[in-house]
Amino acid sequence: MALLSDNPFIRIEFPDTNQALVKISIADDLKGYFFEIVRGKNSLYKKVKTKFNDFVPAANSYAMDRPANFNILNPTYYIKIEKGFIKRPNNKKEIIEQLPEKKETLNIFLKKTKFDLIKKKI
Repeated sequence: MALLSDNPFIRIEFPDTNQALVKISIADDLKGYFFEIVRGKNSLYKKVKTKFNDFVPAANSYAMDRPANFNILNPTYYIKIEKGFIKRPNNKKEIIEQLPEKKETLNIFLKKTKFDLIKKKI
């Protein structure tokens, strides 16, 4: 898939996979299309990036050429709350600090679902 940044579409839904792409343009790292994982008052978005690696010729006759390829990088997650965005939460503590009024509810939810940001079990 390829979408240009000046594309006029704000929301693109894929009915076959029940996925949606949402265009966000707030800051440099929050610019572009994001997969919407959870929609609601507090939403969860996933940014998928791909890196292109050029062809690398063999350094000598014993080595092999490395063909050009695309590498899919680890996704980056963003949580949209009423106050703004929680960018790339690294642990549960960062999420709870941004939502102190929901501390007890979040602790119960995170323990119950065994939610793990490191393994990206979303």
